Parts: sequence; structure tokens; C-alpha cells
Amino acid sequence: MKNKVKNKKGVSEVLGYLLLVSFAIFMSFIVYQGLKIYVPVKAVECPEGVSIFVQSAKCSLSGVGKYNLELNIKNNGRYNIAGYYIHASNSSEQEVATIPLIGYLDETTGNIDKMGNAVIFGIATYKTTGNFVNISSTAYAEYENIPKISSLDILPIRFQEEDNRLKLVSCGKATVREKINCA
Repeated sequence: MKNKVKNKKGVSEVLGYLLLVSFAIFMSFIVYQGLKIYVPVKAVECPEGVSIFVQSAKCSLSGVGKYNLELNIKNNGRYNIAGYYIHASNSSEQEVATIPLIGYLDETTGNIDKMGNAVIFGIATYKTTGNFVNISSTAYAEYENIPKISSLDILPIRFQEEDNRLKLVSCGKATVREKINCA
């Protein structure tokens, strides 16, 4: 009689663990389905044909080991742009520029501003019109007291409308690398 009670107790413990694991799997499925709606299905990308080039870049000595950079960027693509991300490298062998220059931006020149790590042109109008630098237009920016650099990587950005909202999109395929000679 005691053996039957012990056998039943073992079965009920296994059944309890089985129900617990089944409940955990069921709850994870419910949570997954709920969170799936927050992840975008398709990434917002720049249209083909976004292109910029550095029309002029002048780097001049401003102090001991510090330089000023004047930059003219021309939009030579088929779409308007809103601004760009800019990074520099201090070695000509370095393939990817890793020094962000956004902290050195002189915001008093032109109609420019910072938005996170990006330089935005026409900051007063971007919320209504989106992309400020028109096709074939140039944009000017100055950077003060930067370290000595040898190249720039400039990644254009633009606002894309999706779901009746403007979203900031970086145009990775249109990145420009410019060699700079700071003297």
C-alpha cells in the first residue's frame, strides 16, 4: 500500500513540472506576439540617387595642435538632403573614420544646428519641410579647434515620410571620403 502512494506522489510532481514548463512556453509565445508589433517590418532607407560631394574643405591652424575646418558640401544627387554625419580620422591608413566632429561645430555660421550626432541644415524648418539642402545647392559649416586630421567620412541624411511622420534616415550607400591636409 505504501508503494502505491509513493508512485502516485512521483507522478504528480512530474505532472506539476510539465504544467509549469508548458505555462512558461505559452507565456513566452504571448509576450513574443505582443512585442512583434513594435518592431518595424521594413527598415526605412534612403532612395537610390542620394549623393553629395565636398566642394571645398579648408583646414587652417588655429592654435597649438588645433585647427579650424571650413567645409562646403554640394548636393549633387536627385533628392534633397537634411544634413550629414561627419567623422574624421587622423591616420591615412585608417579605413573608417572614428573621430566625431559634431562637438566642434560652430553653430553661429549659417542656418545649421546639431541634432544628436548629426549636422542639420535649416533647423527652424525641418519639422515642416524636412529636407533643406536642395538639389545642386551647397551648404557651409565651420568646425573650430579640431585635432589634426587626415580624412573625413561624410554620411548624408534626409527625412523620409512614413506613416504620416518624418523619420531621420542615414544614407549609408552615399558616404563620401575626403582627404584633408591640415597645415
